[in-house]
Amino acid sequence: MVNGKVYVGTGEGELGGFGFVWCLDAAAGHVQWLFCTNQFSGGNDSGQTNLPNVIPKSCTPGGVLPSWATTFSVHADPPHIGCSPWSSLAYDSSLNKVFFGTGNSYNDGPLPDSWYGSGALGLDADTGTFEGYNAPQQYDSYYPADSDADMPSSPVLFTRGSDRVMCIGSKIGSFFIYDAKTMGQLNSRQLLPKDAVTGAQLPNVDPAGQNGGENRYGIFGTAAVHTGLERIFVGLGGWGGAIDNTTTPFVRALNWSDLSDAWPTKVNTVGANQASMYNVGPTPLYATPNEVGLSSPGVVNDVVFVSTWLPALYAFDAQTGLHLWTAPGLPSGPSIYILGPAIYGDYVVIGYGANLYRFNLP
Repeated sequence: MVNGKVYVGTGEGELGGFGFVWCLDAAAGHVQWLFCTNQFSGGNDSGQTNLPNVIPKSCTPGGVLPSWATTFSVHADPPHIGCSPWSSLAYDSSLNKVFFGTGNSYNDGPLPDSWYGSGALGLDADTGTFEGYNAPQQYDSYYPADSDADMPSSPVLFTRGSDRVMCIGSKIGSFFIYDAKTMGQLNSRQLLPKDAVTGAQLPNVDPAGQNGGENRYGIFGTAAVHTGLERIFVGLGGWGGAIDNTTTPFVRALNWSDLSDAWPTKVNTVGANQASMYNVGPTPLYATPNEVGLSSPGVVNDVVFVSTWLPALYAFDAQTGLHLWTAPGLPSGPSIYILGPAIYGDYVVIGYGANLYRFNLP
């Protein structure tokens, strides 16, 4: 919600729907504009882009709009469904744009997806005009056959040098930095580990992707950015405890210049493979089977807070990766996901099951 407007995405491709982003008047709830996230045939401006305020015919009664809807028009249905917004929208005041990630189109297959699925979109915040789209390609997946390649992360915007950039993660395990003005890709990295010597996939990472299944080991949460250290912190691991904890950390610390690891690493022998792993002293990283960082990290005062499916809430030194603290008093059992952490004032807050937990910041 910004400047008297509410921005929200809707849609559920796996149930046969079209996707939309809506801009609503915050006071009255009136629709200011909408944008269909399913590409109309050829783009309804005879190019590659959709225009705002165009509605698929099957979404209107008899294919006709009411007389008062003078700013909207009807177009023949897009050739595919799905492509729904998966993330919350992020607003950039310097560009007056909103950005969001999308889920897969209905075909749910390997990349590349149909427009505007499995990628990131930018729209003009006042009009809904298309401002750019970028999406991962097959080589960005951990396995080329990875399917269901949603981008559930909310975008994060920051200034890097003289450039305004946007970063976002995907379930396929890759993390991206885009130029916020053009949506051109600036950096990308596959965050799931591969053999440090051969570059081959590790056998216990994304096993379903080998056969065209869903990669549940990748990125689901939103990144946290530390502008002073010029670092990005990203949670790894999906629902159901999908992570290979022996090789994969539940959080990565990245240099924002090139997405390289910001904490010290060491190559360790794991079974028949060599894995590059964080070398940060006694740490909960790599220690507990199935411990995933599904939610979004939070960073404040050079401390990174990460919640996991254990359940646990940890604090790490943002610069060194040193483990500083573990939240006491959380119930045992990885059956309910932790939401958060959220940081406000002198408190860090998480939601777990039906309870809310509040801790004083150190």
